[in-house]
Amino acid sequence: MDSVWEWLRRPRVIVRDTGKATADSGGVAVTGAVFGDISINVITPPVRSAYLEQVRRIAPDSLTGRDGDLADLAAFCTADGPAYLRLTGDAWAGKSALMSWFVLHPPPGVRVLSFFLTARFAGQSDRRAFTDVLLEQLADLLDRPIPAFLTDATREVHLLAMLRDAVDVHTEQRQRLVLVVDGLDEDRGVTPEADSYSVAALLPSHPPPALRIIVTSRPDPPLPDDLPEDHPLRDPAVTRTLAPSPEAQVIREDALRELRRLIHGTERERDLLALVASAGGGLSGRDLAELMGVPAVDVLDQLNTASGRTFTRRPTRRFVDVYLLAHEELQAEALTRLGDERLITCRSRLHRWAEGYASLGWPDDTPEYLFTTYFRMLSDTGDQQRLIHLAGDQQRQDRMLTALGSDAAALAEIRSALQAALAAAEPDLTRMAQLALRRGELVRRNVALPGSLAVAWAELGDLDRAQAMGIALRADEALAQVAAEAARQGQLGRAGDICRDIATPHHLATALSAIAAACDRGSPAIGEAVEQITRIADQVTDGHDRAVIQTALAVATDAHGEQERARTLLNTACHTAGAVEDALLREAALRTVAAAGAAIGDLDQAMNAAHSMRFLAEEALVTLVRPLITAGRTPTAQAIVDRTIGVGARILGAAALAHGLAEGGRPEQAALALDDAETRARAFAERGAAELATPFLIAVAEAATTVDHDRAAVLLDIAEQTARRADTARHRAEALVVVARSIGHLGDRDRAGTLLRDAETATRTESSAMDLGTLSSLATAVAVIDFDRAVELARRPTGPYDRLQVLNSILAVAGPDDAGRDRLIEHVALAQAETSGTNVADYAAGLAARIALRLDVPDAVTRAIDAATQTARDGIVTDLAVLAAELGRVDQARRFLDQIDAPMYRGKALGALVTATGPGEQATALADELVRLAETGAGSWPTLLALPAVDALTDAGDLARALSFAESLGYPPDRDKALRVVARATAIHGDIKAAISLIERIDDPQERMTALAELVGPAAAAGEWSLAVQLATGEAVPAWLKAHALADLVEILADAGNEELAGSITAAIGDDIPWQRAMRARIRHSGSLQQSRRLIAELLTQAPVTVGLSLLGATEPAALLSLLPD
Repeated sequence: MDSVWEWLRRPRVIVRDTGKATADSGGVAVTGAVFGDISINVITPPVRSAYLEQVRRIAPDSLTGRDGDLADLAAFCTADGPAYLRLTGDAWAGKSALMSWFVLHPPPGVRVLSFFLTARFAGQSDRRAFTDVLLEQLADLLDRPIPAFLTDATREVHLLAMLRDAVDVHTEQRQRLVLVVDGLDEDRGVTPEADSYSVAALLPSHPPPALRIIVTSRPDPPLPDDLPEDHPLRDPAVTRTLAPSPEAQVIREDALRELRRLIHGTERERDLLALVASAGGGLSGRDLAELMGVPAVDVLDQLNTASGRTFTRRPTRRFVDVYLLAHEELQAEALTRLGDERLITCRSRLHRWAEGYASLGWPDDTPEYLFTTYFRMLSDTGDQQRLIHLAGDQQRQDRMLTALGSDAAALAEIRSALQAALAAAEPDLTRMAQLALRRGELVRRNVALPGSLAVAWAELGDLDRAQAMGIALRADEALAQVAAEAARQGQLGRAGDICRDIATPHHLATALSAIAAACDRGSPAIGEAVEQITRIADQVTDGHDRAVIQTALAVATDAHGEQERARTLLNTACHTAGAVEDALLREAALRTVAAAGAAIGDLDQAMNAAHSMRFLAEEALVTLVRPLITAGRTPTAQAIVDRTIGVGARILGAAALAHGLAEGGRPEQAALALDDAETRARAFAERGAAELATPFLIAVAEAATTVDHDRAAVLLDIAEQTARRADTARHRAEALVVVARSIGHLGDRDRAGTLLRDAETATRTESSAMDLGTLSSLATAVAVIDFDRAVELARRPTGPYDRLQVLNSILAVAGPDDAGRDRLIEHVALAQAETSGTNVADYAAGLAARIALRLDVPDAVTRAIDAATQTARDGIVTDLAVLAAELGRVDQARRFLDQIDAPMYRGKALGALVTATGPGEQATALADELVRLAETGAGSWPTLLALPAVDALTDAGDLARALSFAESLGYPPDRDKALRVVARATAIHGDIKAAISLIERIDDPQERMTALAELVGPAAAAGEWSLAVQLATGEAVPAWLKAHALADLVEILADAGNEELAGSITAAIGDDIPWQRAMRARIRHSGSLQQSRRLIAELLTQAPVTVGLSLLGATEPAALLSLLPD
């Protein structure tokens, strides 16, 4: 077990202040030391579920004879009693019709989640589909993203945890959450095999008291065998028989008669039936005509006349009717009677049809079926080769984005394709790595788009595009503004539809208030909005959200004609906002109150809210300048502007003053204010960030329209030019949207639309390209295989500082020959020279010095240091001392240390030298100096050096001195952290009991719990496995800490060769980063190439591609090299 102890004693490399690093949204900025792969915890925005569209495809146009059943369902959902209700009925009893109607028309105070198992739609009839659909709905309901890169072992755990969270949220809001699962008898996961897994078995045995679960099924087949014997669903008391619908029975008999006639009918009739059945639903009349080679009118006649009862139609998002068999029984009957040969022939025609559109680059008129159901049909039929190829087709994904409005479907396809590849006997790591890389590109290109883009399209009148984009971006704030804009355009019904896509209560309230304000006085819609906002307010307790909702209620009440009550409500909102604890949220709420005060004419309350703000008071006050002038309070407006100090606020204030004065008939005063605003805005644009300067220029341009249209046009041109100079794709898009919205308001809608399309296209294109973090990780992995190709990758970034970052990462794992070293030094010098005079010059000097140190070229190190400013040199030399120590060049590190005087920098270098030197007299002497710095200095830095000093003493092996120093610390949090360090070091040295005794002296409960979790590794290494497991899995251990502790355990087990137990524990880790760490440990210590490939395939399926690139390169170099950009 020596290697285990070596692992426990591995150096703790502390890298701080190693230089500036920047990255675009979704990327990773790399600086300092990089060892191995880069692990990215992808931040994804909240999800918006579109599953109700699927329910609408199932629901009837009307429901007759079911009033009593609906009343019974409402009573079950709202009354106390059993958590489960199981409705049984034979085929065609009307179960799905009843439940889909109930889902779309829930009782008041009830929120419904649902899943309909059905074979009529591809990919909707097993446990995996159930978890995917429910996770999406729960994420929507909770306004959070779906947990990233779920494993098969953790997907269902997350589902149940999120279900419990959703129940808690709705209990707080005094609502009842109901889960509807229709068609348990249609579950294709239920088979005679021992490893069959049903949807029913996933339903909670002990649901929370406020949850109600309704399931439907036929009486036969019985409940699945994997459902526990004591599960509530097995209680006969929860089962009720649904009386068959007479109308449904008549339809059934007619439909079955027609189906049999079609099966024995003409060749065209059999062909039509076979295509609809084999396609899995979703073909339009035009699609069927193309596939059959007959006129579309003939197909439509067939579908809509005699055989119309066999088929049903549903509209797509393009408002095109698509056809499917009208019931699961008809689908099953058709597949059985048609026979495999005909079905295979039909699917071959579908494949050739798809290949034809693919060869044309997926043109605009590509059928929607090929973007939706076709992929699910491939999955259902096990056509893995086509499925994987389709999931990686970038042209198709780009067209899907246009056709469907988001990349959600493309990402889901990649997930399914990776799972399919993982299930293969020999996973194709090359294709899997390419799919994982593409997955990251799709995520990035969506994160970069601003929500304001959707609002801008709404203002130009394209509400369809605006709504689709808002949903795709999961931007509730933007959707609220889109709804408000729809109302202002007189489309109140459409505004209400958009509101249904808004999940966040305070954004929904804001949208409803805007709708109310847009209505004519006396409109019943105003009263309805007031009532709905009141209900929302009763359900929300968060201070910020409640203040925003109260503000919205004040605006809606004012629109209702109750001005005095509106002012009272706004005053209440102001007090609620002022009581919010978080400073930034408090300011945001107060700013909302100020804006509402201006909107309803309560300027005193608006100014009161603005003056209550500490950080953003000026920004809020200048928004009141024009309303004050309109109200005849020009001196107050002028005073606000004159007293404004902030550069941006002063520009906006002066522009608003010019605008208001011009509108008030004071052109000379307006011209003076406009001159002041323009001078300041142009000056800011010359020296400030483009994305910040653009809104100021636009404000001045809009003010200029009231004075001089030619001047306004010039300013708009300058604003556009400035916007296009923004440094990142996201910033450029935000700035261009500001310009486009202004131009659209001024009437030039064509130019505005062009700008918006430019912003969207350029942003998606740039953001989907390989980001710096991925490029750096890829280059680092490639360097071990082919150093020259890695260096070529390092030359790809356009920014010289970025190039230096990638090169530094490469040199952390590999190095060139002598000739290559000279070329690299020359390249580094040129890149550093390019940064001269920029805000990254000193950071580039530090990187260049570290690169030269890695290459062991002392003259180049000196030149790089000399190029930095004097204030930056201490930090650069410190980083060099740390790097030299990490590289094992102790003497060189000491020479750098001798050049450092500043205590904080010297302390950092001393700590690195102690770690590099190892236990002994030299390390003790260095640690002593670090302790003296912490004990004798003045100001804040001795406290900052306290923990590094404890670290140094433990690394030097002087545990007694480390404990004594830790106990001497006067600041309790530092003392607790120091005791934690000493406890872990004590455990590593073999005394677990003493370590636990030390931990008992830690006061802070969270720190104490973390310290105990850190003993998992040392306990396991000492052979105390039961203690290690107890420490890792104790009931009191928080989930996040438990995950990290289990990962520690996996690392020990993998190093010891116990792969079976390591694998079992890995499956229990629920958090992304610890799971990834555990997987990498298992791959590193894998005993066979086949096992390594299998584990890497799993890692690629569940984690960002960057997590395992070096392991991929070591196992299958060709797969890694396939990722290199052209």
